[in-house]
Amino acid sequence: MKRIVLDCEKLLHRREAHEYLYEALGLPEYYGRNLDALSDCLSEMSDTEIVLQEGELLRKTAGYGRRILTVFEDSAARNPTLSLSFTDEE
Repeated sequence: MKRIVLDCEKLLHRREAHEYLYEALGLPEYYGRNLDALSDCLSEMSDTEIVLQEGELLRKTAGYGRRILTVFEDSAARNPTLSLSFTDEE
């Protein structure tokens, strides 16, 4: 299983988040850099564990980071080959 650790501090602002996710997740060139495109790409991933480092940060925010967290959670619930976990370690 492929394991990808994401730094949640880089997921709080839309533009920065999508550029970071494009690189960190190895998303395809056609990635639209928006939440719908992220959901689509996550639905196509297989045998992947995404670890959200400092994930509590996304739960506490009411901004864009919280919306990204919702996309990750929904995608993991729909895609049985994608798992989501959290760590507070840096």
